[in-house]
Amino acid sequence: RTLNFPITNTLMGLGAYPATDKQFVGMLGMHGTYEANMAMH
Repeated sequence: RTLNFPITNTLMGLGAYPATDKQFVGMLGMHGTYEANMAMH
């Protein structure tokens, strides 16, 4: 949280980080969000 990085996860990692956190941008991959995929590129 100190560095304010965006947080993403994979399908297998759902539940590992709270989805209500302001830094969480969604799940990666084909079924993920556009924002999460762009954060990784």
